[in-house]
Order: sequence, then structure tokens, then C-alpha cells
Amino acid sequence: MSRGTPTENIEARLRRVRYFRHHGMWHGDRADPMENSLLAFVYDIPYFGACGVFPPFHLLNLLLLRGGGQGGMSPGATWEPFSLSASEYRDLVEAVRLVPPESLRDRARYACLAFTFDPEFDGKPETYPVRAEMKEWHRQVPPEVLEYVEWSRAVCAKHRDRWHAEMKRAGF
Repeated sequence: MSRGTPTENIEARLRRVRYFRHHGMWHGDRADPMENSLLAFVYDIPYFGACGVFPPFHLLNLLLLRGGGQGGMSPGATWEPFSLSASEYRDLVEAVRLVPPESLRDRARYACLAFTFDPEFDGKPETYPVRAEMKEWHRQVPPEVLEYVEWSRAVCAKHRDRWHAEMKRAGF
């Protein structure tokens, strides 16, 4: 009996997540029930991460505890709010680093390029090496996600050009 490939074994250790995949208003506001590994799930969430950078533990949990969103005109994903333990996060990071995203394409909409990591952005916003200017619009951001928004803007200030070049090379 086959024991599976090493990457299948890594993915099999991760929790399963049930969620709804929303297609956006241009597709009749359709929502399909889904169940995926945590790895395929993070590659199936629209606008996950920032400019291809995977969020640190505390910010990932902040997102997971929000339960996603329907996306409005754009695609979205919703789920029952949950959080990861530190060991689950470590297992997920290992899977993100080792499992090629193309192996997830049949289950995840945004498995086009692998996430990268930038530990310079793992702390509080005041420690970031790049600070994106926060304009007046930040008053409209719910306080519980403001740190994620600050992280996302700072990460993209550093990584946007690289990310866009990678997307272009990959044909997206």
C-alpha cells in the first residue's frame, strides 16, 4: 500500500476546513459549499496575504476569526470563525513552503504562485522596515483589522514590484 508522496503527507496533517466559495455578483451571487485542507483553503481565499507574502501567526488568526466575506462584486469566501494553534501554524507554514501550489489548482482558485515569507513584518507595525502612509481612509477600517491593513500596506510597499513581475512572468 502506498504511503503517498511527502507533500501529500504534509497536507494530510492539516485540519480540514468547511467554507463557502462565493463567485461574486457577476455570477449570480452563487456560493458553493467547499471542504479543503487548510493549505488549499488559504490558496482559495481571494486577496489572502499581501503581494504574495504569507501573514504571520497573529495576523492569520485575526483573519480566520473574522470568517471571511462574500466579496460583493468580486469573489469571496466565508467560514465559521476559527483560529490556529502555534503548532498548526507551523505545520501550515511547512506545507506552504514544501507543497507546490500547482498541485492545488484543482481545489484552490488562487494557487498560481507560491507564497513567500518576510520575517521583517512579523512584529507590530511600528517595527516594520517600510511604513506605508496611512491616509484618511484608515478611519473606515474596522479597528479589529487595522493591524492587518497596516501590515498589508507595508508589505506591498516593499514587495509589490517583485510580486507584479512574478505574476507577469507566470502569465497572470
